[in-house]
Amino acid sequence: MSESILCAKCGHTVANNIELPTTPVPDLLGGSHFVSESQARMIYDTISSARADISQLDSEITRLDAVLDGLTRKRDALQIYAYSHMALVAPIKRLPPELLSKIFLHYNYGNNESYSRLDLNTVPLLLSSVCSKWRTIALSTPWLWASFTLTIQQKYLESDAKLANTWLARAGTCPLTIRLASRGSYQYTMKQLMKMFLLHCEQWTDLCLSVPLLALDSWAPAKNRLPRLQKLYLTHELKRTLDIFEFAPRLRWLRLAACVDPSMVKVPWNQIEYLDVGMRHVDQCLDLLRKTPNLEKCILVIHDGPGSHHSHSSIQLLCLRSMIFHGDPTHFLDTLLLPRLHEISITNSLYTGWTATSKLTSLLSRCSLATLSLDPGRSLPDDDMIQILQACPSIVQLDLHRQCLTTSFLAQFAYRRDPEDPTTQQLVPMLRFMNIDYEDTGSDIPDLTDAIQSRIVSNSEGPGSDDITGLQAVRIDYPSWRAFNSAILLRLRQLRGTRFGIRVFQDGKDIL
Repeated sequence: MSESILCAKCGHTVANNIELPTTPVPDLLGGSHFVSESQARMIYDTISSARADISQLDSEITRLDAVLDGLTRKRDALQIYAYSHMALVAPIKRLPPELLSKIFLHYNYGNNESYSRLDLNTVPLLLSSVCSKWRTIALSTPWLWASFTLTIQQKYLESDAKLANTWLARAGTCPLTIRLASRGSYQYTMKQLMKMFLLHCEQWTDLCLSVPLLALDSWAPAKNRLPRLQKLYLTHELKRTLDIFEFAPRLRWLRLAACVDPSMVKVPWNQIEYLDVGMRHVDQCLDLLRKTPNLEKCILVIHDGPGSHHSHSSIQLLCLRSMIFHGDPTHFLDTLLLPRLHEISITNSLYTGWTATSKLTSLLSRCSLATLSLDPGRSLPDDDMIQILQACPSIVQLDLHRQCLTTSFLAQFAYRRDPEDPTTQQLVPMLRFMNIDYEDTGSDIPDLTDAIQSRIVSNSEGPGSDDITGLQAVRIDYPSWRAFNSAILLRLRQLRGTRFGIRVFQDGKDIL
């Protein structure tokens, strides 16, 4: 057993001089030999000495663990001490309350914009729980409390009522955004909670409602008392007419879930500028468009089922600038006159055969389209794609899907300069931006790269060169299940410059 050494500073033993002893019977270890009595006494002495050293080391380890724990606790306490004092001089402490209030509002709006989520907006509660200063600022910022979201449940009705009352009181006279849903069947006790919101009906600005009609009956007195209402979204089926929103002088935005029958909703249709009515038959969509002559943007999803009848009387929408269309447009486009149409997106999600080229080109030739997004659902003949682009030379942004990107089309899409014929017409000469959804095998990626490169070259020579503006940015979404050709990737990287941006994404990750 080694002797212990006392520490000169603290007097504790230091066991780091203990060394592993040499065995006195090296020839016997690892074998099956019998030992003599004298050898056994020697071995017992060796074991006893080793155990004494182990005991000393265990004691030292225990002592050092206690020292380490004490040092760790002291370090943590000092860290908290430093943090608490750093907080006193943090830059945010010097921000005036007015600026903090604006930051709170930006954070709140950024976390409470989705209509798909109907959970309680906890942002104001979190901000007001940080410290007394933040609480004071949060409570003195009514706009922070002007948006209230709640899914009503019977078992939480009492606490929800108190929460809503507090929230609305803190909002003061601000315009209110209210999003209400309910879980379970209608209960009469919901009536009191609904009446609480009714007291503030003159402040309603944006309503998203997914509650039964029986619950909305409590709001009947709000009729003719909606001076601020601008947006309305209904998602619950209506069994009878809802007329609360019939007179709303500022209502411009309307969204109805597919389960809501528009004929059951009384609203000032001629005021509506934004319309989204979910999946409908062709005739229903056309009827709604006739009722909304001042539309500026609409989202239509066509489901042309059995028994539907197609009307061919023209509908003129002089204000419509943006249309998002899902479904087969064959029996729809020829009824529309849209002279101010600025952007259109067509997705034939039903994967029916594409037969709408002539009607689409007729529509596009009568407007100055700037943005076109086209997903025909199945392969589109090259001639059809060329006709569509020829009908709208004013396009600035083009969004295409893999069905449109054949090798022969890309050859015609590329910029071609013919020295013998400088007046050669180019497809979409004003094109500056492209978004390409490349879901196919990628066999013609080299052709796409050639076409892109041809259109970003600045053409400054020859007559008619002013008509070619050149591409400025391209985004390609490539399938994650297929490796991107490294040589093509290198070419695309080389195309990037100060005046041209290109990005390639796989699974949302930029690989360029």
